[in-house]
Amino acid sequence: MSYTPTNWTTGDTITATKLNKIEQGIANAGSAMILTITTTLGNKTLDKTFAEIYEALHNGTPCYIQYDYNYTADIDNEYTTSSVLAQVSEAYKYSDAYRVFASYAAAAYFSAQNTTLATPCVMVFEATDASSYPTLLKVVSVTVESTQVQTNIL
Repeated sequence: MSYTPTNWTTGDTITATKLNKIEQGIANAGSAMILTITTTLGNKTLDKTFAEIYEALHNGTPCYIQYDYNYTADIDNEYTTSSVLAQVSEAYKYSDAYRVFASYAAAAYFSAQNTTLATPCVMVFEATDASSYPTLLKVVSVTVESTQVQTNIL
């Protein structure tokens, strides 16, 4: 849950609870949780439990998944490692599944038009319970046909 400011009026009593709420709001505003992905036996798993991610998000702390990938950068087939920060948009329990959703834009290159287009992608992670570490379930992306790419987008 994001921070909701107190609407102070003349004569309100200042309490430890209200001051702690202010302090927590300040702390949340200046911090973010960076999650990393570990790969074990082909499974991509986050380094925080579902409960940790859920609590951070619902306390107003932004969460990001750092995803590293390799790609060929030139004609000599030299590989470059790059990182993406995917913003965690939601963590919730649905039926018996605990799901974490993160979104980012992936680059799709269309050689026929010599252009690169950022296509939206969503990573879906699933945990078996709140104390489990979510594992990548699937990546959903938008498919764009090269004939539909508009190169003069401002």
